[in-house]
Amino acid sequence: MRALSLFMTVTVEYGVIVIGMCVILFLLGVIMAVMMVLSPVAVRGSAVVEAYECGFSSAIGIGVVVSSRFYMAALLFLVFDLELVLLVPALVTLWSSDLAVIIVIGCFVAVLMIGFGYEWQVGALN
Repeated sequence: MRALSLFMTVTVEYGVIVIGMCVILFLLGVIMAVMMVLSPVAVRGSAVVEAYECGFSSAIGIGVVVSSRFYMAALLFLVFDLELVLLVPALVTLWSSDLAVIIVIGCFVAVLMIGFGYEWQVGALN
C-alpha cells in the first residue's frame, strides 16, 4: 500500500510538470500564430539582400574571403571560454571531491594544455 501511495505521489508531481509544459507549448504556439497573422509581409528589395553590418553599408561584397585566422581566434576563444565555464565549478568543489573526480579534472586540464601547446607550436596564436 505504501508503494502505491508513493507511486501516486510521484505520478501527480510529474503530471503537474507535464501539464505545465503542455500549457506553455500551447501558449507559445498561439503567440507564434498571432505574430504570423499580424506581422507585415516582407518585401524583397535590394536593401534586404545587402549585407548589414552595425548600421553601416557593407564595405566588402558578399562572398569575399575572410582570413581563416579570424575563425581560428574565435574558435580558440570559445574553447577556452568553455574551459573556464567547466573548470571553475569543478575547482570550487575540488576539496570535497574524491580521487576519481580529481583525476577527471586533471585529464581535462591535461588535454586542454596539450591542445594549447599544439596551437602555440603551429603558430595559430600569432
